[in-house]
Amino acid sequence: MLGYVGLGSNVGDREAHLREALIAMDRAGIAPVAVSSVWETEPVDGAGPGWFLNMVARVATELSPEAALDALQGIERAHGRERTPGVRGEPRTLDLDLLVFGDRAAEEPDLRLPIPRRAGRLAAGRGRPAGPGGESGVNDPRPDPQRGE
Repeated sequence: MLGYVGLGSNVGDREAHLREALIAMDRAGIAPVAVSSVWETEPVDGAGPGWFLNMVARVATELSPEAALDALQGIERAHGRERTPGVRGEPRTLDLDLLVFGDRAAEEPDLRLPIPRRAGRLAAGRGRPAGPGGESGVNDPRPDPQRGE
């Protein structure tokens, strides 16, 4: 299955956290096949004080969406991510979001696909995750009928 994972960090060595996350994802069976550029964003929902470094990875995996989410959250924990139940917007050593998982849609308490809070980071038209100004930096793996695929 092909999908997209959003990566972010606003604590510590943000670039190192992103690099290490890509390696850990690959080891967990969520293989990055393309990555976007890295961009910096202001924290929202109280996730300050540091600004975030963000990127998007196109990934390939044989895992189910639920297993992929579990693996991503395990990587976050291994890199010092702490979650306080019921609290949103905490600073994050590492934030890994399963943005899109093939054409799968889910509306469960712990798994929402495509992830609604990241809708602003999806490029118009075909749902490609995007950086600032709509730059995707990653190719959409889904067939495009307009290109005869």
